[in-house]
Order: sequence, then structure tokens, then C-alpha cells
Amino acid sequence: MADVKAEVTNFMAKCDDLIASKYILADAKISELLKSISVSEELCSLFKRVTEEFSYARAKEEYMAAAPDGSINRKVLILPEDIYEQAAFIFCLLVDFDSGAIDLGQFLQEYYNVDGSYTSSYNAFINQLVKPFKNAVRQALKNENIEIGQYALPKSDERAVLLKELRGAVIRLRKTMGKMVEDADSRYGMSVLLHSMCDALAKEDYKTFKALTVGYTFAESYVGIDSDDLKKICDLMGKLKL
Repeated sequence: MADVKAEVTNFMAKCDDLIASKYILADAKISELLKSISVSEELCSLFKRVTEEFSYARAKEEYMAAAPDGSINRKVLILPEDIYEQAAFIFCLLVDFDSGAIDLGQFLQEYYNVDGSYTSSYNAFINQLVKPFKNAVRQALKNENIEIGQYALPKSDERAVLLKELRGAVIRLRKTMGKMVEDADSRYGMSVLLHSMCDALAKEDYKTFKALTVGYTFAESYVGIDSDDLKKICDLMGKLKL
């Protein structure tokens, strides 16, 4: 009988190894992480379930967005809100890195370019993709009452919960704004603002996010709409003291 607790402990340890590693060792650490999944019956079963009805192609179109033409940003990656979809999406990305279908170095420069250096881009990649992957799998296992020992989730952090709600509100608004704004030029400008707001949140650049939100608020007033999601964003910013 498989020692599920030992398998999960091994998987979490491999996540920690990747989190603590340098860019030069990333390829090897990603391979080791995926191997820890492949040798675990429980983890294989989990990923089979979360990917069964998951469309990776659709997810890439939805969550790996190119910046609107003419904007200053290049690309931004947004994670799904649902933890099972999040686990499936990041798992598929890791498989693509391991197989070479996606070049990790190029991916870092396109989606996590902080200052042009691989070190800063890799640190952003770890914080914004690998750590969420570990936490999503941990939560999924907990939801299914699988023993995870020392890796049990800590008590909910209120700020983290509020930030998750904030990201969700911005993502929803980015998806629905186009249906509310008829003028093409206004729609384009607001799309650029929302794209940049998502990017600022991903980088934890809350000063820039606040400035962009002020701009977007004026844009909604200019075109004559008053979206519920913008109200939600402003309310959450107040609670977070951004």
C-alpha cells in the first residue's frame, strides 16, 4: 500500500527545492518535481482528475494574454481563481518547460521581465507561479481529506484572501468591460488600463495599481458606465489600505 503521506512530503520538498533554487538549476528542479508526481499514485490520480475536463489551449488563450497593441507592456500571465484549474494550468506549464515545448528563459523575459535580468525574472516566476502551484495542490489535497502532515495549510491570512478577491474583480472586469463600452477607442484605452492593472497586481506593485485604478475610474465616468466590479475593487483597496 502506498505511503501517501511520504509521497506528499516528497512532492512538497521538491516544490521547496525549486522555490529555493537559482535559475541555472531550474530545468533539473522542474524535472525532479514532475517525477515526484509521476511516482505517486495519489498525486497522479489528483492531476488526472483536475486535467480531465481542463482545456490547456483555452486556458493559455484566457490567462496568457498579450498586451493590447501599442501598450507599454508585453505579456501578462494571470492565474485562474479556482484552485483545481490553477493546479491543472500550472502543471501543464511545468510539463511544457520540462519537454522544451516552452523555453523557460524566453518565458521569463516575456511574462516576468522585472529589470531585464534572469535573476529578478526567475524570482518573480517563483513567487507568482511556483508558490501558488504548491499552495493550490496543498489545498486540493486538504479538500479531499488526504493526509499532508507538516504541510497542512496555515490559518487563513485575511490580507491574502482580500488580495485574491481583488485580483478576481480585476479579471472579471477585464473580461466584461468590452461588452459595456461601445466606442472602440475608449474600449481600447480601458483595455490597456485593465491589462496594466493585472500586471501591477502580479508584480505586487500596489502604488502603480492605485494610480491605474484612478485612471480607470475616470475612464468609466467618461464613457458613462458604473460597473459593480470597479466598486468592488475600490472597496477592497480601502480594506487593504492600498
